[in-house]
Amino acid sequence: MSLARKIAVISGTVWLVIGIASTLMVVDSGLEGLASSSGETTRSVLAAMILPGYLIGFALIWWTHKGNRAGEIDERDRKIERRATEIVGIVVLLTVFLVGIGLYDAYLDRGAVPVGWLYIMAYGTIIWVSLLHPLLRLIIDLSGTADG
Repeated sequence: MSLARKIAVISGTVWLVIGIASTLMVVDSGLEGLASSSGETTRSVLAAMILPGYLIGFALIWWTHKGNRAGEIDERDRKIERRATEIVGIVVLLTVFLVGIGLYDAYLDRGAVPVGWLYIMAYGTIIWVSLLHPLLRLIIDLSGTADG
């Protein structure tokens, strides 16, 4: 397994675990619990859950840089990275747009969207980008579409 593939597997696994744990926490606390003053602990725990993902991500960036200098990361790996980044940008923009429009339509009669959704969108977007990118790198790598 190439270094780039190992890094994508590690990153994807870390963010999948963070995503599942965050989802369970949000479902357990609910929108009201997340947005209320008593939900400050839940919001802090969510932020703390994301921190290890970033720390591991920085370690993986260092590992990639080291592999780049050692020749373990080649032009094909960089091309896969670029293609995944392009796709992630489009998918995330569409996701945020559709969620925003969906929330607008769902709460139009009330005149306001519950504040808890802002936290879900903020933390969810971080997790979604961080999970989607390594998954797309693996899909593109395994499909061989970056070769030509």
